[in-house]
Amino acid sequence: MGFATFLHSLVAFDLVLNFLPATPEIRALWAVDGSVKALWLCFVAVGSSTVIAFGRAPRAGFALSLLATGCLYFASIGLWHEIKGGFWICIAANLVAAWGVWSNRAGSSAAA
Repeated sequence: MGFATFLHSLVAFDLVLNFLPATPEIRALWAVDGSVKALWLCFVAVGSSTVIAFGRAPRAGFALSLLATGCLYFASIGLWHEIKGGFWICIAANLVAAWGVWSNRAGSSAAA
């Protein structure tokens, strides 16, 4: 999730600073509705919180990872009208997080 958040944060910063080259994809991002940009920025904010929460509260981190993935899904549909690779990276991160929460829960109940 941290990797996906970092990559998408570069694009989010470009929404404000316009430092990336004006490729057709970037021009499309600049031209989308404000709600799509807000979802993109929400993904970056929630994704960053997810990385921190995984270490402190795994269940909260998992819930935040699901929320971040939802934001990215709707932002991708709004921008590209399809799902791109970053979304699938987030799905893989969600699966790893679910496994981590489950194994942590199983270990906690075995110790009790």
